Amino acid sequence: SIPSEIGNCTSLAEFEVSNTDMTGSIPTEFGNLAAIKVMDLFESDFDGVIPSELGNLEAMTALRLHDNAFSGSIPSEIGRLKKLTSLRLRDNRLDGIIPTTIGNLSSLVFLYFSNNSLKGSIPSELGYLA
Repeated sequence: SIPSEIGNCTSLAEFEVSNTDMTGSIPTEFGNLAAIKVMDLFESDFDGVIPSELGNLEAMTALRLHDNAFSGSIPSEIGRLKKLTSLRLRDNRLDGIIPTTIGNLSSLVFLYFSNNSLKGSIPSELGYLA
């Protein structure tokens, strides 16, 4: 699992734990990683909800959480990550709707939601992405 104390590493720029058999959830303390640009936690066995506190990470350019067992809804706070170019949430157990705030991610280049249990429509706000 990921220790919550990593949230104290406020000058951490990249965090990658990928292609592992690690389990557990993303600590809410990760919302304190103000300098982080890349968070790669893919192709592992992580679960739980995606913490809304990740919306505090305004320097983040890549959030790649694909191929895990994350559940619950996509936090609308992710729409605050204006520098985000890559959002990969595919192949999880996410449900609910795609938040309209994703349309605020004007730098987004890669967006993956496939193989989840999302419902509803693709928000028209995604049409505003450059």
